[in-house]
Amino acid sequence: MTAQPHEQGTMPTIDKKFASVRRALFHPDDIAAFDAGLAKLTSTSPIDLASLDEFLESWWRTAVTANRDREDWHRVLNVAERIQRGEPPQGRNFAEVLAKRGYQVP
Repeated sequence: MTAQPHEQGTMPTIDKKFASVRRALFHPDDIAAFDAGLAKLTSTSPIDLASLDEFLESWWRTAVTANRDREDWHRVLNVAERIQRGEPPQGRNFAEVLAKRGYQVP
């Protein structure tokens, strides 16, 4: 069995290097968060390499996901922004999704 490509887009090739990941980010909030996080991690002495590696891995995944479908990524960030403002998310709640699939929620 072989893995099939993601139907909504191809997996963008982004090197797992700080400069490559930073360059791949396009949303201003992501860029600001990346820069702030990297500055915080590298401002301590000694630098925690495990945390730095986790930071790079996390942002690499974000960059790959965001670049797979930029419009969808903008929608995700807009929903997150509305939720942070206290607005309820639109759409069905979890209980409704489960009920549609035949599960009863007590």
